Amino acid sequence: MCRGSTSSNVSDESSCSSFNSSINRPHESNDMRWEAIQVVRARDGALGLTHFRLLKRLGCGDIGSVYLAELTGTKAYFAMKVMDKASLASRKKLFRA
Repeated sequence: MCRGSTSSNVSDESSCSSFNSSINRPHESNDMRWEAIQVVRARDGALGLTHFRLLKRLGCGDIGSVYLAELTGTKAYFAMKVMDKASLASRKKLFRA
């Protein structure tokens, strides 16, 4: 899953610091990311993977990789964990997901 890396890269973490400047709790009405999600839900009825664009892999581990993702057209950024369900099931790690 993660090629050539066994730990997170400090430069990758520091490049994301601008996205972490807000210390709001998730789902607060004044959080611009939550507002962006609500706009997409109102427009499309549901939020799915097609609404996100993966920008950069931030790290990886035993059960998946974490990417910086943008909610398309909103400039709202999220961390998205990507896992292969079949691979997890075959290695009996599906319960960890």
